[in-house]
Amino acid sequence: MTVHLVDEGVDTGGILYQDTVSFVPSDNITTYQYVQMATALPLFIRSIEDALRNQLILKKVDLPSRKWFPPTLLSYFNNGLARGVW
Repeated sequence: MTVHLVDEGVDTGGILYQDTVSFVPSDNITTYQYVQMATALPLFIRSIEDALRNQLILKKVDLPSRKWFPPTLLSYFNNGLARGVW
């Protein structure tokens, strides 16, 4: 999970905070978004608090701007079956 400043690119703003999202075997397409949000919320809060104190420290991102699309329902099923998730 990455929290970054938004700029003119796509995911090219400086990184504020990062953390690893940990899934358990019982997680699935229904729970992934909630596990990700539980990881993201403390990072969002910390970012807002630091912005209000004018203490943001950015890590530079030197990657090309790239737009990612969410997977389709068919790709979820294909990956889930192919990787033994279900």
